Amino acid sequence: MAAGALSSVVVAIVVITVTTLGASGSPSPGSLTPRGPVVAAKVGTSSRCCWIVQPGQTLYSIAARESLGPADLQRVNPDLTPDRLAPGQRVRLPA
Repeated sequence: MAAGALSSVVVAIVVITVTTLGASGSPSPGSLTPRGPVVAAKVGTSSRCCWIVQPGQTLYSIAARESLGPADLQRVNPDLTPDRLAPGQRVRLPA
């Protein structure tokens, strides 16, 4: 690879990194695709309301990520069938 082409690749990587992570090295708000909880405003003491299931997630993995027991999620989602979670499905979180 020629030196000019290599420097172009390095510049492109730096631009992508800075665009995605920002100058501080932290992800910028609009740069990441959603892969976990979707936080929605809710009247009450908690601002988190529900979780949007992503491919491969289970009731147990969601509960662990939220520091809850699976029984806590089942209690606030009585109509939920744990072995039939589908991507895009909303799972209510306890307040």
